[in-house]
Amino acid sequence: MSEAATGLDEPSLPGCRHRMVTTNGVRLHVAEMGEGSPLLLLHGFPEFWWSWRKVMPDLAQDHRVIAPDLRGFNLSDKPMGDVTSLYGLDTLVDDMTGLLDAVGIHEPLPVVGHDWGGILAYWLAMTRPERVERLIQLNAPHPHAWARGLLRHPAQRTKGWYVFLTLAAEGISERLYREQFRDGTIRLSRAASAEEVAVYRAAFERPGAAGATVNYYRGFMARLAALAEETPAPIRCPVRVLWGLRDEALEPVLNDLARPWVEQMTVTAFPDNYHWLAQERPEAVIAAVREELAVPR
Repeated sequence: MSEAATGLDEPSLPGCRHRMVTTNGVRLHVAEMGEGSPLLLLHGFPEFWWSWRKVMPDLAQDHRVIAPDLRGFNLSDKPMGDVTSLYGLDTLVDDMTGLLDAVGIHEPLPVVGHDWGGILAYWLAMTRPERVERLIQLNAPHPHAWARGLLRHPAQRTKGWYVFLTLAAEGISERLYREQFRDGTIRLSRAASAEEVAVYRAAFERPGAAGATVNYYRGFMARLAALAEETPAPIRCPVRVLWGLRDEALEPVLNDLARPWVEQMTVTAFPDNYHWLAQERPEAVIAAVREELAVPR
């Protein structure tokens, strides 16, 4: 079920439509722009739909661009309880398939993912391959590769200290991110102005958002050992990876670890960029998405 959303306290993007979609027991906020063949954009942490603002207008010239706030983020519901069920990968992917059904999209479509949105895109392609036409991934690790990297790859384990911190006493990670937003040291500031960071901070400080978004990591860590040992289902659709090599959280070796499970993977590296390519290099992201969409499946 979907309903138009009006009177929202949201940053503006001309031509963008907003609605609330009820699915899988939660209400999800969705930003849409344009008409035509559908294109799903999935944001990362600690962002929300607005992280796609620099690429949506161009892509919306000939596509129906759909950019939700994932469960727990910004205007979407923030359920609290058992993190393994409420923020596990299967639940989060059920949110996306339910959202697509609610907005009338039943055919396979291209998915562009960043960070956590890309992790979900990989999981969607593994578990619901009939819903995914192709993936374009921006600094997003395959979940099984990330698990193996965190446990077995020293450089990735060092970069991933913040993931292990989520298992510490409740509230420590939430407090850390709030402090980083407030003193301007949040990693997002590498790619965003102080004014833009303030917009993300406002979304992160909505009631319940800090705990709900950090629960993505807690849900993942609950399955970490199992994911590191599993052999995942192969991903058969084309996967285009764009990777900023100055990423402070994710090692590019994660793409090498994922290759045995991804039949068609192309990686393009950006040596001078960090983790936030849709904001650092929007023109390159637009070009890569359009290039991929032009290739017949």
